[in-house]
Amino acid sequence: MKILILRFSALGDVALVRPVLESLLAQNREISAVLCTRKAFIPLFEGIDRLDFFEFEPSQHSGLPGLYRLSTALASMGFDRVLDLHGVLRSQVLCRFLRLKGLRCFSIDK
Repeated sequence: MKILILRFSALGDVALVRPVLESLLAQNREISAVLCTRKAFIPLFEGIDRLDFFEFEPSQHSGLPGLYRLSTALASMGFDRVLDLHGVLRSQVLCRFLRLKGLRCFSIDK
């Protein structure tokens, strides 16, 4: 199973995702994941097996057109599930676009 995880901003909140991902991937060998986050946050997650990255670039992925382009790029990667760990308007709109492309999205309720 291939999972897309969305977490874009707030360094402290992004850092808290690391132990969760380590635990998820250690306990479920059949899962691989791609974390969609800002380039500056990627070093926080280096060394986790079966975790890849997709860079979220605010200047390229802003507004509805940018989020639609992002959803098209992500949908082409063949994910089974999407986990929205951000739960803000930007990620909710992105999940709606991904649902229109046939992906199942699960979001946290802040």
